[in-house]
Amino acid sequence: MKARTDSRFAKLTVLAVILALLPLLSGCSMSGVTEKIFGKAKPMSNLQANALYFDNSALTGPATQMINAAQNTIYVEQYAIDRQDLMNLLCAKAKQGLQVKVLLDQSAPSAKSSYKYLRAHNVDVHYYPTELGQYAEAKLLVVDDTTALLGGNPWTNTGRINHDVAVALPGKAALTAAQVFARDWKFATTIVLKVPTNNLPTDNIILAANPNIQTIITSLVQQATTSIQIEVGQLTYPSETITALADMAATGKQVQIILDAALAPSESQTIAQLKASGVEIRFYPATSKSKLSAHFAVFDHSTALLGSANWTHSSFVQNHELDVQIPSLAVSERLIQQFNQDWAKSLTSLPPK
Repeated sequence: MKARTDSRFAKLTVLAVILALLPLLSGCSMSGVTEKIFGKAKPMSNLQANALYFDNSALTGPATQMINAAQNTIYVEQYAIDRQDLMNLLCAKAKQGLQVKVLLDQSAPSAKSSYKYLRAHNVDVHYYPTELGQYAEAKLLVVDDTTALLGGNPWTNTGRINHDVAVALPGKAALTAAQVFARDWKFATTIVLKVPTNNLPTDNIILAANPNIQTIITSLVQQATTSIQIEVGQLTYPSETITALADMAATGKQVQIILDAALAPSESQTIAQLKASGVEIRFYPATSKSKLSAHFAVFDHSTALLGSANWTHSSFVQNHELDVQIPSLAVSERLIQQFNQDWAKSLTSLPPK
C-alpha cells in the first residue's frame, strides 16, 4: 500500500515540476500556459442584475431619476413620446438651460403634437429619417454622457402596459450610447454633437444597431453549447439562425422560446420547423392592447442580448433598432429568472381562433 502511495506522490511531483517549468520552456506566462491548456477565458462584464428594469418600472424609476439628475445634456431616441409627465420633465430641463435633444419617428400617431409641444418649450426635437415601411424603434436615454438607459417601455400612454425590459448602462457603455445618439443626430440633422473620446476602461458591453444585431445573434446562436432562452414578439428571420436553433435542439440541447400569442399565427411555418426539432415554444398571453416588447435572449446562462429588435427581417434590415450584448453572469441569471416567470404564465398552444 505504501509503495502505491509513494508512486502516486512521485507522479504528482513530476507533474508539478513540469507545470512549473512550462512557462520557462515555452516563453509564456503561467496564464498563457493555462489558456493553451484550458482555452482563453471569455471577456466578461461586471454589470449586475440591479441594472435591469422590467415593465413600467424603467420609466417611473431610472428614467425619471436620470432626467432629474441631469446637469448638462439629455439625449432621447423614441418611436413616440406622448406621456405628459415625461415631456414636462424634458421641458423643465430645457428651461434650466440644459441641452435636451430628442429624435422621434414622424409616422407615430402622436408625432406632430409631441413635436409641436416640445419645440414650444425649447426642446431640440427632430424626426429620425425613415422611408415608407420603416420605423425608428430604437429606445435610448443618455444623460451627461455618463449614464444611459436602453430599451424599456415606449414613452407613451399605451406603452405603460407592455411587458418590457430595460438596462441601465454606466461608464464606457454609456459613453458609447452617447456616440450612437450623436451618429443618429448627425444623420437626422447633419449637425455634429461634441461627445468625449471614449478612452474609458473596457466593460465588454457591445451596442449594436441593425444590421449588426443580426450578425451578433447569428454568432451567439452558433457559439452556444448548452442552452438558449429567447423571449421576443416575433421570430421569423434569418433562416440560418432558425436552422441553427433547430439543429441545437435536435442534439438534445435546451432551446426555449416565448413568442407573443397575438403575433404567432403569422409565423406558423417557423414555429412548426422549430417544434419538430425539439425546440420548446410557448406563447405569452399578450392582447391587442398589451404587447410582448421584452426582446431578450440568454446564451449558455452567461451572455445576454436585449433591446428593441424582434428577430424579423424588418427589424434587422429595414427599421432603426438598437440592442446591447452583455456578457454577465448576474444579468443573464436575472433575465432567466424573468424568463421562467413568463414561461410559467405562457400558453403551451395557441387558443383557437
